[in-house]
Amino acid sequence: ADGFLDAPAAGTHIGPWRVLRELGRGGMGVVYLVERPDAELPMRAALKRLREGGTLDAHGVRRFREERRILAQLEHPGIARLLDGGIAADGTPWFAMEYVDGVPIDEWCRAQRLGVRERVRLVLRVLDAVQHAHARLVVHRDLKPGNVLVAQDGTPRLLDFGIAKLLTPDDTTDSGRARTSTMTRADGAPMSLPYAAPEQVREEPPGTATDVYALGVLLYELLTGALPFGDGSDGRNALEARILAGEAVRPSQQVAGPRGRDVDPLTVSAARALRGDLDLVVLRAMHVDPARRYASAAALADDLRAWLDGLPVTAQPDSTGYRLRKFVGRYPVATGAAALLLVSLLAFAVSTSRQARRLAIERENAEQVTQFLTQTLSGTDLHRRDGAAPSLRELLDRGAERAQRDLSARPEVRGNLLAAIAPVYHALGEWGRQRAMLQQADSAYREAWGIADVRRVLVLNELAQLEMRAGTPEA
Repeated sequence: ADGFLDAPAAGTHIGPWRVLRELGRGGMGVVYLVERPDAELPMRAALKRLREGGTLDAHGVRRFREERRILAQLEHPGIARLLDGGIAADGTPWFAMEYVDGVPIDEWCRAQRLGVRERVRLVLRVLDAVQHAHARLVVHRDLKPGNVLVAQDGTPRLLDFGIAKLLTPDDTTDSGRARTSTMTRADGAPMSLPYAAPEQVREEPPGTATDVYALGVLLYELLTGALPFGDGSDGRNALEARILAGEAVRPSQQVAGPRGRDVDPLTVSAARALRGDLDLVVLRAMHVDPARRYASAAALADDLRAWLDGLPVTAQPDSTGYRLRKFVGRYPVATGAAALLLVSLLAFAVSTSRQARRLAIERENAEQVTQFLTQTLSGTDLHRRDGAAPSLRELLDRGAERAQRDLSARPEVRGNLLAAIAPVYHALGEWGRQRAMLQQADSAYREAWGIADVRRVLVLNELAQLEMRAGTPEA
């Protein structure tokens, strides 16, 4: 019934496992509570069986087996482990995994009346499990309270790797259908929308930063009792727009303000605990730009531990320069050459040294950059034959080509200019051009100052973040 293969009656067998009862069903399969009577000790498991119909084809079977293969790689006390697998008598694949007799993590926190510090400590255990998966190049992509169950002994366990992704070089974009619940998309991009990262909404390739974002949303919800962008009750389009804008209310304001919900014992004292560093940690994990999030689940855990210990955290609010760069990306045609000039000067300003001697040298370089940009833009034909103004991409390409040609004798100026142009290419979605600009900037810096100069660090960091977002972490 309901699009599934005939549900086995209680007492029937799937492989060596005897069915006790159904636990749940989704878009890909149905899960049963089973036991293995031939084991030396009584053993229970959650057995997942592929559903019939739209997913019982080559693609559906491949997705199902991929989930089984992913689970086989994960051995961690915070992840429900794979126990067995096979093909049922009717030809459908199945696998059995550890049965977690627990409740969703948000329900556990409410039932146990956990305070802010206890909730943070609980999330730290989840982060450890996620980091274990990421170390094996597995991205979960659907982290939410329903997929993090807390057992009776207080141990959180990760479940449901049904839409997980392996970050391998031969990986291809998954266009299969996801679970058909109200908040998990079924139109080609599997996700639970209230916890989905902006890149998931845009249907871009996932990375470990995608899970970091969902962990930030989970932490936000556990600390405030509310979702940062709502549950989508006002419509999918409205929720997606808020996620893409990325302007969440600070957790401390969510608890203290009228939109906060009663999540006893999170009261006014909880708002004081959240205010400041913990606000910054949560919002950094949920940053709309993957490059501005924590580089890993472990890095997020480090800041949470620092907060628990009363130590400084690495999370910082966005700078004015960052906000202006995002403005350029949002309105590339309207801002055009002016945006390019502003981003270049701001990127230079961030990189200047505190030492007086270096500051004087960098000031001279900045003047060279400004003069170069002015000459480039003043020499641009704004009235082409087709009557259209040049695009921001054309201006960027022109500037990069001229920098390589005319600044061959000034590698330090050339490096500053190319490093400033690179973020604008990112805002335009031109990741390949961004990579090329950063690599050329690094080459110029090495030519100017040598391989060990500290000024290369920012460029190399941007390159590393880009490779993680592009799904090539080995690079």
